[in-house]
Amino acid sequence: MLWEELTAAEFKEAVAKTAETCMIPMGIMEKHGDHLPLGTDLINIRALAVAASSLEDVVIFPPFYFGQICEAQHVPGTLSFDAQFLLNTLRTVCHEIARNGFKKIILVNGHGGNTFLIPFFTQMNLDLPKDYVLYFLDIPWRNPEELEKIIETKTDEHGGEIETSMMLKVRPDLVKLDRVKLTEGVPQKRLAHLWEQGIYTAIWWYADYPYHFAGDPIRATPEKGAKLLDLGAAHLAKLIKTIKQDTVTAQLQQEFFQRALDPLSGI
Repeated sequence: MLWEELTAAEFKEAVAKTAETCMIPMGIMEKHGDHLPLGTDLINIRALAVAASSLEDVVIFPPFYFGQICEAQHVPGTLSFDAQFLLNTLRTVCHEIARNGFKKIILVNGHGGNTFLIPFFTQMNLDLPKDYVLYFLDIPWRNPEELEKIIETKTDEHGGEIETSMMLKVRPDLVKLDRVKLTEGVPQKRLAHLWEQGIYTAIWWYADYPYHFAGDPIRATPEKGAKLLDLGAAHLAKLIKTIKQDTVTAQLQQEFFQRALDPLSGI
């Protein structure tokens, strides 16, 4: 069920039908090589959420393209936002979702750059008492064992076989494989002297992939995209069901908030 397509009466029914559960598929606007659209992450993760909702009822929030993408500001079309704006916007969205009756909010991530942002945001949500619970799910189709049966390329990080196959299934009209430049998807390893010693620096992605493309999409097919969509949707639906049945998290969170208001009472 898509939030924006429901009438007010249908919305009220949806809150009850989904056990007060809403999902925010989180993508981004960034380059994915020269063959995929800027909104690839957003398009793919929302398609996956829609497919999962056909297996397990959940309301899906409108397209959410705000995220962490500072490392792609050098390429056209990137939308990079201030950190405080990101956190405040996501918090406001979650508050509004909860105000409308959803007390379980699932943040499902479709963009690698959000893997630091969303867990941090989720932890910060414990700062003050709230009547809703946040759940974080990272890119749900990336199960190594299952992927090995579908994907042929060994290195597939950004705009490669997985994302291209998904787009060939979901929005084939937006894929332009004739524009692929394979040499741009090869890591340059300009910071290997640091990585080999476990040293992290924020410029690592640009150092390896200045063209903002990593992988080989030539073997991508819509058939593989269909398999990825089915695999991801089934897994995501299973997680949604588990979250809908969860009562412990909300109880523990309320217990925590009560104790946090008067920490000395527990001594």
